[in-house]
Amino acid sequence: RRVLAETGYTAVGADTGYVSSITTPAGVTLAALSNGDNSGWMYRVDGEIPSVGLNDYILKNGEKIEWFYVDDWKTIYPDDGSTSDRFTDIASSLYRTDILWAAEKGLMNGATATEFLPQRAITRGQVAAVLYRLAGSPSVSGESFTDIRTNSYCAPAAAWAAKCGVALGFADGSFRPGAPISRQQLAVMLYRAAKVLGYDTTEGGMAIREYADYDAISDYAKPAMAWCVNAGLFAGENGRIDPAGTVTRGEAAAIVHRLCGDAK
Repeated sequence: RRVLAETGYTAVGADTGYVSSITTPAGVTLAALSNGDNSGWMYRVDGEIPSVGLNDYILKNGEKIEWFYVDDWKTIYPDDGSTSDRFTDIASSLYRTDILWAAEKGLMNGATATEFLPQRAITRGQVAAVLYRLAGSPSVSGESFTDIRTNSYCAPAAAWAAKCGVALGFADGSFRPGAPISRQQLAVMLYRAAKVLGYDTTEGGMAIREYADYDAISDYAKPAMAWCVNAGLFAGENGRIDPAGTVTRGEAAAIVHRLCGDAK
């Protein structure tokens, strides 16, 4: 809103995160749906379309924000199943098949209009959204965490996760949706979601104890980490399971693919 105001433009909806119209200094207004059912305003930062809504993006010093109007948003986010043409950065990824599967199932979106960014760390909010979609995106009401805006892309997912016990948040009542999720945090959310979805969460075996850094796993996460290892969702590297390490978007796609039993 401030960026637009400083250039003499006014916008309707900036406070809520959805800009429905923009008026130029000359008084010319262009509104969403003016040029068709799929027309409207979008924004990009340094030439890339963020994967979060307007109110969830934190503009950094030196970044250039640009508003632009599209007659058909489907030209930006195609829904015709042409996922392989949509992402230009996954051809050499180890997780290419998993990424295509997750996108085609509607579980994960691109980080930008043309890129998946498989090496970028996945956030807690993004994981909640993936699991919520896996559950069928059920209708949910009520507040969830203190730092989730009602118009946030992950608000329904966070509310669902809180209601079902998939995510308990932190002691201060926050969820920290923009924070990279750790491997043990992901394991816990997967474990709880699997129970909600009726998956087999039988632990069985003590394979998790074979990792050199087993004692580094937080007590609350040990059952979940054990299940993830025994279910083949997680695999360590060089004898370590790295519970505090982050998880990339590509890895997350592979893990969810395995969870659903569709990975080969």
